[in-house]
Amino acid sequence: SNAKLPLLKGSQDWIDSSSSARLRILLEMTDPFVVAGSYRLTFPVDLPTNARSISSLNIWHLDLCADRSCLDPRSPSSIVSFPMAGFMPGEVSQLEEKRQELAIGNPAAVVSGGRRQAAAWPWRPAA
Repeated sequence: SNAKLPLLKGSQDWIDSSSSARLRILLEMTDPFVVAGSYRLTFPVDLPTNARSISSLNIWHLDLCADRSCLDPRSPSSIVSFPMAGFMPGEVSQLEEKRQELAIGNPAAVVSGGRRQAAAWPWRPAA
């Protein structure tokens, strides 16, 4: 449950979308400990309309950082970075395809190869 995620307190202060190159989720500085478990964050993304508009290095990173100065995976305060393949125009993730099939009442539907598998990473802090 995201209720255990210690987001920065305040209206929308916990999300920083000031740069089109990154989305930062900010945790409460007084208690930044993240309890082991699974968390789900969703956000809209605008994709280019044609493949020529996409960088040849089409990789997204989910970075867990030690402080707010962390702006990319190479930052000294980046604890871990999970690279993920980006999407091409018109491509639908396997997770979204399954969600759509469940919405129309087909829970047994299986998506064939060629689609991206959405990954979930349970956060397990080091002991």
